[in-house]
Amino acid sequence: MRLALMKALLASWLFIALLQSPHGFPPVATIDFYGLRTVSEAQLRQVLGLREGDSVDMKHYEEWKNEEIQKLEAVPGVRSANLTLVCCTNDRKSLLYVGIEEAATPCIAFQRSPGVNVRLTEDVVQASKTATEAVQRAVIAGNAQEDDSQGHSLVADPEARALQLALIPLA
Repeated sequence: MRLALMKALLASWLFIALLQSPHGFPPVATIDFYGLRTVSEAQLRQVLGLREGDSVDMKHYEEWKNEEIQKLEAVPGVRSANLTLVCCTNDRKSLLYVGIEEAATPCIAFQRSPGVNVRLTEDVVQASKTATEAVQRAVIAGNAQEDDSQGHSLVADPEARALQLALIPLA
């Protein structure tokens, strides 16, 4: 559930970024790497074709993303890579998250998925939708400063924050 909410929020922020910038994402404010243990951030930054201050043309986003992932995965010690470009900081800039799975890191073993089709209840779906819409309004209003200190996103906007908090027991 938490992953689904995060994906919905990321998709919402991406949509807002596209609305705000007809030709490209806003310039990248920061590039954050995660999953690094033995591969150096400097080495990955060297092959990454994007720097802080650069923008990505939305018409070629998927092509750009696939090319960058291939370059990152060619770095010795990298098993797989993922890129997520997110909009927007308070100063209307993008954030780029670079996820790395290192070859030397053991893979997590997951249990098999249940053999039944599981659906979220309508109240959970509606609560998620309402919270996502409130976060979108907060982003547009410039009131989406994010607090991650509790292990999940909480925005500064009081309405959106209350709706996000209401999702926790549902999750």
